[in-house]
Amino acid sequence: MEGHASAAPKMDSSDRQYFERHYAEATELFSESIRHEQASGPIDPDIDPATVARILIAVLDAVQVQWLLTSKLDMAEHFRVLDELITTGPIASREADETGND
Repeated sequence: MEGHASAAPKMDSSDRQYFERHYAEATELFSESIRHEQASGPIDPDIDPATVARILIAVLDAVQVQWLLTSKLDMAEHFRVLDELITTGPIASREADETGND
C-alpha cells in the first residue's frame, strides 16, 4: 500500500473532536449494555466491558465499510451473528457450565 498514506485526508481539530466524542459515547453506550448483560448472565462478568465495546465498534465499523463497498452484504445478519457470538460464544458466561445446568 505504498503511497496511500499521503493520499489520506487530513482531519482538522473539529473533525478529530467529533470522532473522539462519537467513539467515547459509543464505547460508553456499548459498555453499559455489556455490563447489563453481564449482570443478567449471558456475558462473562470477568471480561472488561470497555474492551468488548471497542471490539464491537471496530467490527461494526468494518462491516459498514464492507457494506458500502458491496450492497450485497447483509448487515443485519452480520450483526445478528455478532450478537450470538457474544452471548453464546467464547466470551459468554460459563456459569451454567460450572453448575452443570444448561
